[in-house]
Amino acid sequence: MPPRICVIIATFNGRQYLPELLSSLKNVDYPSDRWGLVVVDNASTDDTVAYLRQQYPTAHGIALNENTGFAAANNVGLRYAMGHDYAFAYLLNQDTVVTPPFLKEAVTVAGADPATAAVQSKLLRFKTGEINSWGNSIHFLGFGYAGGNRQPDQPLPVREITYPSGAALLLRLSALQEVGLLDDALFMYHEDLELGWRLWLAGYRCVLAPTSLVYHKYEFSRSVKKYYWMERNRLLVILTHYRLPTLLLILPASLLTDLGLIVQSVTGGFWREELAAHVAFLKPSTWVHVIGRRRRVQRLRKRTDREITSRFTGRIDFQEIPLSLPVRMANAVLGAYWGLVRSVMRW
Repeated sequence: MPPRICVIIATFNGRQYLPELLSSLKNVDYPSDRWGLVVVDNASTDDTVAYLRQQYPTAHGIALNENTGFAAANNVGLRYAMGHDYAFAYLLNQDTVVTPPFLKEAVTVAGADPATAAVQSKLLRFKTGEINSWGNSIHFLGFGYAGGNRQPDQPLPVREITYPSGAALLLRLSALQEVGLLDDALFMYHEDLELGWRLWLAGYRCVLAPTSLVYHKYEFSRSVKKYYWMERNRLLVILTHYRLPTLLLILPASLLTDLGLIVQSVTGGFWREELAAHVAFLKPSTWVHVIGRRRRVQRLRKRTDREITSRFTGRIDFQEIPLSLPVRMANAVLGAYWGLVRSVMRW
């Protein structure tokens, strides 16, 4: 009998996306009694909840009183799934459109190995059909980016990935019961990177299901509003996930990169967000979180940093805008530095 799957959509003012998304979900090629839909709304003001109740009355809606962020809202859905005898949960962005076999193909890949805790569908751009993500990459300084972004669609094998995109992600709930849910403190950005890293650290696998296709209405935004969360969260993740010797080895590269980002933030007009991200680490509450989170994460460790970071990179690729000369130079320098670090890493 096919395992039960809870599809979770965290919404925030996503009314414009719902018609096509809900229509596509009605055509899913998976036994209707073996999957359910849960929508967790982050206090939308655009009638998202009312539209959902009208158009998809079989969905279980949970309306939150405030915008708790992507991570916390999905955790509400994950706790619901765990309390209602589901074997898997599938996190799905509000700005996606699914193909009929997306659930079946993803759960087939997950079922091939009980150590597979996370399965990402192949994400394609909605308008062009190009790759949006074939599995995401982790730069050793904590940056994450979508692998294959803007590349032509192509047949791919089932393969391990560094971390899965949270836009279209099947999760084994028994694994989450062991390692924990998404980190609420991240609010948005890097929550999928953090979870993927933590799953690898705990002995699980993250895998791409290339025939599970989901279209993503992805729009690149240079909004400075998101920069604070991206910069703060990448620092939180590396401080909680690396072993101390690794942190010491990457410190020179990290300081040099931070200096470059400060210069870039001044010239780019987002210096306030850059400053705020670093000022956050002057607050005792931030370090209380780092210390507590670090203890919990490190207790899960079944793999060494050397094993895990074999999947990491010293380059930033597949960007929305052409790589500038400074970025290309940084790729060369940091790539060489990372090679040296990896050569001496034995832990």
